[in-house]
Parts: sequence; structure tokens; C-alpha cells
Amino acid sequence: MFPQIFKYCKYEYLQETLNNLTLKSSRLDSFNDPLESVYQIKIHSNKLNGKELIAMHNKKKNYIDDKLKEICVICFSEVNNEPLMWSHYANEHKGICLEFDVETIFDREDVSCASIVYSSAIPLLDVFVNNTKNIHLDKLLHSVINTKSIHWSYEKEIRMYKKHHSKDVFYFNEKSLKSVILGLRFDDKERTIVQELVATYNKKHKTNVKIEHALQATNSYQLMIRAHNASPQPYLFST
Repeated sequence: MFPQIFKYCKYEYLQETLNNLTLKSSRLDSFNDPLESVYQIKIHSNKLNGKELIAMHNKKKNYIDDKLKEICVICFSEVNNEPLMWSHYANEHKGICLEFDVETIFDREDVSCASIVYSSAIPLLDVFVNNTKNIHLDKLLHSVINTKSIHWSYEKEIRMYKKHHSKDVFYFNEKSLKSVILGLRFDDKERTIVQELVATYNKKHKTNVKIEHALQATNSYQLMIRAHNASPQPYLFST
């Protein structure tokens, strides 16, 4: 597990996030991947006939599906310079990326944390009729929640999740926020507002949250993360 995790988001959420110390969560069935949380069940039994196997399969599947509906999730990344992440989740590079300390971010909440496993095969849940109780299925849920198609591997996702409550937010430890990174296309007119918001946050919580920004690398398609107001590297010209 990396010591820092990164949350890509729209700039419009920054003030609310800093004022309320909250991050919005989502239900698994609201994600943009239609294959999110798909799985297979294999029923193991020497005694059940075909009709009974189907009934048992449906019973266990309904239980798992109901449990998955109770889960709310916040998605982070191990990296802060993935162009596709900036494009998809940070308003086409006009948004922001928040850096948090992974150990303390939700130390006041009962939250599960895991790195996503990227696979070409969907999770297979083995159910043994006489031995697999619902409490065992609850443990198997983690493999469903934390497995995604290998096509998403560029995200390097860290997933935080818990049982859904009335509020769709997680409350983070104010000391866990380390930096606010501005996107490559971030509106220059909004930079002063960000500075004021971060200064107010630091004063209130006695923290040292930094402002950084994403820059294009000089000789590749990579993004660099530099301190706010740092001079960009000179462009290279060929003659």
C-alpha cells in the first residue's frame, strides 16, 4: 500500500470538501463500468438435484446482491499524474486532485481499504451447501468489491468502502490532507480562490497543505506535478 493516495475530482467540490471535511461516496451500481461487481457462483453439492441447485444458486445470489447494494465506495489512485484519470474524473484536466495520507484519512470511521485486483476473469465464489454460511459469504464479498477488469489497470485504484448509511459522505481526518493539485487546464482566474481556501484551511487546522499543479513534460506525453508557482521546464525545440 502506498503512503499517499489521490482523489481526482471537479474543482467545484473543493470548498465543500475543505469546509465539511467530507468526501462523497457512490453506490457500486452507479459506477461508469457496467461490469462493476459482476461475479460467478459455483454450488458444490453431491445431494441436490438440478432444480435444487438452481434454487440454492438464486438464494445465494440474491443474498450477495442485497449485500452489495448496502456498500458505498470512494475511489482513489496510487498516482497523481495519470492523464486519463485527469480527463475522466477531473473535468478534462480543469479540475483538481487531492493528496491524502492513507493511514490517517479515515481513522475515525469504520472503513475497509484495498488495492484493486485487475483480472481478465470475474471472481468465482465457491459455495459448499453444508459449510458456506452467510457469514462466509460476507467475507467473499470483498473479492467481488475489489476486482475489476484488467482494462482499468491504468487507474491503479485504491478503494475505501463501508456499509451505506443515510449520508453518502465519508468524514476524513483534517490532518490527512497533504496537497491540492491543480489540473493542466485549471482556470487561472480561480487560482487565487484556491490559495485563499487552502490558507484558511491551514490556519484553522494547523496543517501545511500545499498547492501544486500539473504540467506537461517537455519531451513526452507524461504529466509532471510541480509546486504552485514553480517555473515550468523549458520546452525543447528541434532545428
